[in-house]
Amino acid sequence: MDANVKVLVDATGCTETEAQSVLSAAKNDISKALQMLESQAREMMLFNAHFFSKGPAAAHGYLTFIVNLNNDNVVYSDLVYPLAAQQAEPLNVNMPPTVIASTVHSLKENIAERHRASSRSNLAQFRTRLTTPLVRSLLGDARAARADRVNEQFKKILDAMYGEDFEIEHGARAYSAQAIAPLLKKTAEAATPEERAAKLFEKEDAETAPALSDEIPPTSPQEPLPKIVLICEPEISPFTGKPAKELNVSDEIVVKIKDTRESARYFSELLGGVVGDELVPLMVPLVRISAMSETFVEGFVEFGPGIYGEFFIPPDVKIKTAEEDIEVFDPFENELSLLAEERFGRHIMAGLILLIVSTIALIFIFWGYS
Repeated sequence: MDANVKVLVDATGCTETEAQSVLSAAKNDISKALQMLESQAREMMLFNAHFFSKGPAAAHGYLTFIVNLNNDNVVYSDLVYPLAAQQAEPLNVNMPPTVIASTVHSLKENIAERHRASSRSNLAQFRTRLTTPLVRSLLGDARAARADRVNEQFKKILDAMYGEDFEIEHGARAYSAQAIAPLLKKTAEAATPEERAAKLFEKEDAETAPALSDEIPPTSPQEPLPKIVLICEPEISPFTGKPAKELNVSDEIVVKIKDTRESARYFSELLGGVVGDELVPLMVPLVRISAMSETFVEGFVEFGPGIYGEFFIPPDVKIKTAEEDIEVFDPFENELSLLAEERFGRHIMAGLILLIVSTIALIFIFWGYS
């Protein structure tokens, strides 16, 4: 980095790009460049947050968004989750906006398609939660250097979205509109109706991601439909269950569908995995199991043709399988029989038989007299 650029960056907190641009305009005059930078209004606030799960999977995630300080509108946002620890290493909450945007985009392109889809879905959820009161609260806490309160608000949103307990670290910094102009221009161009339509309606000869194509053999005899992957969670049986690391393909296990996406809700109801707000356990075959690391394994179950469930669980956790004596709830288990002595069923039946015999006898008697 040029010495003059470094002086400007250290003195004003501007980005290296801003410093180079201002120095060029000031013809390398430090004093004039400082005056120009001080006169520039800081119109945008960048929030970066690195979050990572406390659970055994230890997955990392990253979100970033920019707020226009003139009207408190969110003008840019992005999110990626889950990432392995090695993938999250290039990320830093103090990165400038253009760098963090390109880094997050690059990471999203290198994760599995199902995780990219999950990131897009959860980004949409995150945007709906960024209400004006919340944005103003975040801005107020950031300006007052109340980092714990900012982390707490991020944590509430992320815990509600993913149902996990996260650790949060964040960075917040004001920038001029000029510093993020390239990023906003790129965002606006990507939001044209033509490009949105292109994403919804792909060309017939477009290549599709081979995420779960031939790796998961369907157990159903029908021709498999396009793959649908739902996030699920196995039922735990600590005493009689089978450790996850000992599970084999074709084992039947008990799972609950925990996917909160709207599309997943539809399939959950279709499969009988949810009734109202209550999750219903399902017995399904395991079609793939693999150890991702020493701390967790990844498994896939098949709910039906082309509909799969994915779960992550520590290898030593015991899962409920079909080999156990699974009790089926019978609402009439303790119901007394109609003929039980306690319900006078036999007396009632004897009375009915006597009534029928008496009626037949009377018919014959009247028939004889006539």
